[in-house]
Amino acid sequence: MKFDIYFIQNKLEKFYLDAIKEYENRLTRYGKTQLHLLKNREQLSTKLAGSSLTVLVTLNEQTISSESFADNINS
Repeated sequence: MKFDIYFIQNKLEKFYLDAIKEYENRLTRYGKTQLHLLKNREQLSTKLAGSSLTVLVTLNEQTISSESFADNINS
């Protein structure tokens, strides 16, 4: 499995970068990971393919449990 992780931010704080690196290390057991830093959401929409599973991770939106996330990935 291939994981392309996109970030929409001009600058990330160090604690976020540390958390991202830890998450990336955990994902590498399941497949290849690649991180992408974008400046706005318009760039993101041009990068995503129609057959991709898209998960938005944000501090301002609704959350889901790990179990629900796993169900989305497996379906």
